[in-house]
Amino acid sequence: MAKYSFSEATLLIVDDENFSRIAVLRLLKNLGDPNTLSATNGLEAITTLEKRRSMINCVIADFNMPVMHGLQLLKKIRMGENKVPRNLPVIMLTGHGEASLVNLAIQLDVNTFILKPATVDSIGSRLQEALAMDHEDETWLKPIEEYEKIDVDTPINDILKKNALSQISEQKPVKVQLRETPSNVVECELQNIKEWNIIARNVSGPSGQVFINAGTQVTNRLIEQLKSLQDMGLMPETIWIKK
Repeated sequence: MAKYSFSEATLLIVDDENFSRIAVLRLLKNLGDPNTLSATNGLEAITTLEKRRSMINCVIADFNMPVMHGLQLLKKIRMGENKVPRNLPVIMLTGHGEASLVNLAIQLDVNTFILKPATVDSIGSRLQEALAMDHEDETWLKPIEEYEKIDVDTPINDILKKNALSQISEQKPVKVQLRETPSNVVECELQNIKEWNIIARNVSGPSGQVFINAGTQVTNRLIEQLKSLQDMGLMPETIWIKK
């Protein structure tokens, strides 16, 4: 625990469940006891960010919340809603049942993920990654128009209406049919993948949900996102790429 110390950081914890917020806050006390602010949904979070945007270093948000869920919040941050810094680090809290929403978070340039229930080490390592980014760099951001086109409402509403969060976690792994592999496609461990490689096959989770589509160009940010998913056991150990 000594390797993490965030005593000078100010974090915004966004979760509608009081128990979950308290659990995260207790873990953070073991990580240098950073300054913390809380919100129970994305709308409250946006209001807090508008008032205190210059002092908040990172947002840790849940996916499933009333009024404004985590993906809506992430989208508004990346669009610069209410003059919130577009490159503000955002960490999403996720359960195994919400793995189908991970792809949308990646499209919205989430910084990293923490699997619930969180631990001191999982929060410490992910927070360290998020806070280490260059806060002046905005070159990795997409144009606002691209974020605006991403539909974050239909997928999560479908899941919530059908109560599919529990159903997804109970699905059996999808059987993958063997197919002929082109000569320019190789299977690589994540640590051997380089920036500018091209994903050759969809990167999928244990229940078949697609995290990264084939044809996606690898960036250093994407590698970090994939590392966090792999650490949580939500993606395979190897990825198919084009040479």
